[in-house]
Amino acid sequence: MGGTCTSVAAYPNDPEYAPAERGDPQATWNEEQWYLYSCLPSDAPLASDPEGASGMSVDRVWNELATRGRDDVIVAYMEGGVNWRLADAPELRLRAYLNTGELPLPEDGKGITHGTYDLNGDGVVNVDDYADDPRVPRPLLHPQAGGITAEDLIVAFSDGRDGDGNGYVDDISGWNFHRDTNDPQTDNSVYGHANGESRQAVAETDNGFLAAGVCPRCRLLTVKAGDEAIDRPDRVAEAIAFAVDSGDHTDGMFYPHIWPGNSIVGDQSTRGQQSPSVLANRTYRSRSTLTSFGPHALFSVPNNDGSTSTGTPTQAGVAALVIAAGLDAVQAGRLAGPLSADEVKQVVRSTVSPIDDPTLPFPGLPGATFNIQYGYGRPNVYRAVQAVRAGQV
Repeated sequence: MGGTCTSVAAYPNDPEYAPAERGDPQATWNEEQWYLYSCLPSDAPLASDPEGASGMSVDRVWNELATRGRDDVIVAYMEGGVNWRLADAPELRLRAYLNTGELPLPEDGKGITHGTYDLNGDGVVNVDDYADDPRVPRPLLHPQAGGITAEDLIVAFSDGRDGDGNGYVDDISGWNFHRDTNDPQTDNSVYGHANGESRQAVAETDNGFLAAGVCPRCRLLTVKAGDEAIDRPDRVAEAIAFAVDSGDHTDGMFYPHIWPGNSIVGDQSTRGQQSPSVLANRTYRSRSTLTSFGPHALFSVPNNDGSTSTGTPTQAGVAALVIAAGLDAVQAGRLAGPLSADEVKQVVRSTVSPIDDPTLPFPGLPGATFNIQYGYGRPNVYRAVQAVRAGQV
């Protein structure tokens, strides 16, 4: 693709995805999710890119390859929990992972089960299958979430037994290692960092609300390791082990990294500005001043604010889309088995767009496949998913 964004696909319809591209005169490129685009926002006319793309071409994965993740790919957020009390909770409500090994079959409004966890027949198992279950106390705990939440199920069905025998009693939807309970809800009622991290990776998408997640059909497993990023090492280790044991296809996201890497933003002169001059931005590949660099950094993922907090879930979403593509390839007979963690990294590495421009504020290294400022470069998720689909692993 590449070039100026002359049209925007109908998917997704989230208002923060492409407001300027859809004609909002008040919006600028830095308020859009440009890091997902395969084209250049028209409201930054002086910006250029070697690929003709401001972002990682995730939009092409969604719309041309019709891949938006899978319900059996789990992104585990291991940090501050989840806050169902906030206004952005509708973005996470339907994405919450449910452990059916700890849950009874859902009942309809008459108290009758129908031999399936997918009671509403929409093809996935989520909280809405319990929406009319008379065993769930009313009123619901969090009306601002837009419906029944995972915490409603935790309250209704925690029976003090380890139903699935994994050593965690009533781990219905994640775990709280900070309090050693089965409820990963945050203690602070106004704490929003946890939801922001999770939304960046897997927010409900095409729902006409807020923004799009990178892997919008993937599942969110919330593992509360502590109050914030400074957690006890033993609890972090427990959180990682729990996440890995929770699903066959789990993508772990722990602040500050999933894979060592950093963030790239637009021109540094505009970083942090909500409404920068449209003539200020010249590049979408400048390394952020908020993240580290060095030989440990594998990739540079673009995002709006340039922080590790946003780069981490962005990278998690990239990995989740590639994992999902691997499962699709297995079903199509193009791969013998699911991708390993190393294979996911290798595919992303082999399809990246190198960042080697020596004129950037943090200069790249011309001709190098790896440099300490940008690692291997910016992921091209469209090329990565194409390679996996073709069995080129």
